[in-house]
Formats: sequence, C-alpha cells, structure tokens
Amino acid sequence: MIDRLAQAFAETVDNPDEVENTKAELLFAAGYNPAPTVARRKELVDVLEREAELAEERTVQAGQEIWIYSRMLLETDLTSVFETVYSNLLAGIRYSFFIHPDHASDCVTFRWKLKNRLERDGKGPDVYNEACEIIVIPPDAFMFADNRMCLIILAASDDSQLRCFKTRKQSSETIRFVELDRAEGIEYRDFLGDMIEREKRNRSNRATQIEPPPLPCRADYYAQYIHHNLSKTATPASRTTRLGTQ
Repeated sequence: MIDRLAQAFAETVDNPDEVENTKAELLFAAGYNPAPTVARRKELVDVLEREAELAEERTVQAGQEIWIYSRMLLETDLTSVFETVYSNLLAGIRYSFFIHPDHASDCVTFRWKLKNRLERDGKGPDVYNEACEIIVIPPDAFMFADNRMCLIILAASDDSQLRCFKTRKQSSETIRFVELDRAEGIEYRDFLGDMIEREKRNRSNRATQIEPPPLPCRADYYAQYIHHNLSKTATPASRTTRLGTQ
C-alpha cells in the first residue's frame, strides 16, 4: 500500500530517489520513524508561520545581510514585517530587496515609512541609504504571481551561516514558509547576486536618455521613469487632480 501511495504522490515516478523520499515522508506523517539512511527533503518537514519566520530574521547577527526576493515590498503592507526590517536595520543588518517592475514605486512608500519612523524615534536619516538596497529585476525572474509569495535568504554573504526560506501556499488563504537545503539556498543567492552585478554594470553604462531603463536597476530610478511617463501622458486636468489629492 505504501509503495502505491508513494508512486501516486511522487512528483517524478521514474526517479527512484524521489519515490523513496515520498515514501519516507508518508511514513513520517503517519507517525513511523523512518530509517536514518532514508533521506527526507528538509523543505517538506520544516514549515513555519510568518511570525516564526520573522523570529528567524531577528536572530541574524549585526554585519550580516538579508536578501528578500518578492514581487512587492511586503514591508509597505504588513506592520509585523516592517517592524522586523526596521529593528534589524538599526541593529546593523543590511537588506537587499529584489522586486517586480510593477511594484517599483513601493520603494517610495517604504522610504517614506522608514523616514517617518526614524524621525519619530530620533534616529539618523542614513539608515535607508547605507543599509537598504531595492532592485527591480526582469519580470521573467518571478516564478510566483501571488504578491504574498517570497523567498528570504538570511546571512546571504556567509555560506556557512546562510539559511533560505521560501513561501508555500497551503490553501488560497494560507501561506507558510519552508526552509530549503543550504545548497539550494546558495543557488538562489548566486542567482540574485548576479542580478546585483548586472545592475552595477547597467548603472555604469546607462545613458540618462535610455527608456525604459535596462533591468535590473535600482527601484528609485525605475520609479522615476514610471512617474515621468505618467506625467507625459496625463492631461493637464488629470495632473492637477493628482497633485490636489496628494
């Protein structure tokens, strides 16, 4: 029976290792402790709620980096996420965000929220500029369409400490985090690191008249490009209305 179930649930039935892993996971779920020689994919065992993942972010040491790969900046929408990033920035942890072009303007909202919070707490204004980088990357780089889905790499520049969490949709309403194997996390890190290097090359080679800006690029620059295009296409009346509602 367990062999037939494993064949039914395995993602690739012609891969013996995949079938054996699936069998081990089914036995584990049923309360049976499989033999230690059978490898189980860690990502299918460790499942975290969002608050638990944020708690893991708060354990990162000063001087380390956290990279977040998401369609939008969840920090502009979820208070708990913003508070975690804010406290980590103050603690000397650097953040890099990789977002979809459709959400480039999120950087403006995030900067505004951070500036207001820094002023309220009597902190210096340089936290954003020195410890936070937001990069717009090509739309084809996104394997998830849901704005709530994301991938988070802790201690991204330290292979020995690196940990990687990826969201998984349990249902239409529930999203949880799974921890990936470190080797897979390093692959994601290297992919995003290449985006950083490409952004640096684009920045040094970019002429100001190029539109649209080559991706990847800094979110601030892409947001300016979007605002410029909107200003060009808007009628005088609509521009007046927009300014009047700000």
